[in-house]
Amino acid sequence: LWSCGGSQYSSPLSPEADVIPVGPGASAEISPYSDDGSLSMAHLFTEEGMPLAQGLTFNGKKEGAWIMYSDKYNRQNLDAVYNYKDGIQHGPYVIMENGSAILETGSFYEGKLEGPRSVFSRNKRVETTHFKGGVMHGLSTRFYEDGVTKMEEGNYIEGKRDGVHE
Repeated sequence: LWSCGGSQYSSPLSPEADVIPVGPGASAEISPYSDDGSLSMAHLFTEEGMPLAQGLTFNGKKEGAWIMYSDKYNRQNLDAVYNYKDGIQHGPYVIMENGSAILETGSFYEGKLEGPRSVFSRNKRVETTHFKGGVMHGLSTRFYEDGVTKMEEGNYIEGKRDGVHE
């Protein structure tokens, strides 16, 4: 159940189906973009009215890029950008801290991690791991804080370490 402009209504865009941390008292403003209402822009807000997320919906499901916001330290900062297809995470994503420092990048295919995922600390890459169907598969490399010197490297097959990791 969403609250929207004083009225409440049921919507296929529910907190349970989202990666958005929507708590009690959150609200949504849904603005139709098409005459039949199939394409809409959704803006999600905290109980205090601060933005949580925004993006397009098609037939009530997330579609395309969704921007997530953080109210950490009482500032509204860009927290993440995820892509969706038919309501499921699909395509590249980026997770940020304070709207500027990149913490993680990767990609989803039909809701599961696919391809390289990189983790960053202080804007330097500290880990790159490959995924296939949501499971670690392929080369995984951890780096020292300089982001260049390798700390450990090895392969994974279907989520299990394979061979020597040096």
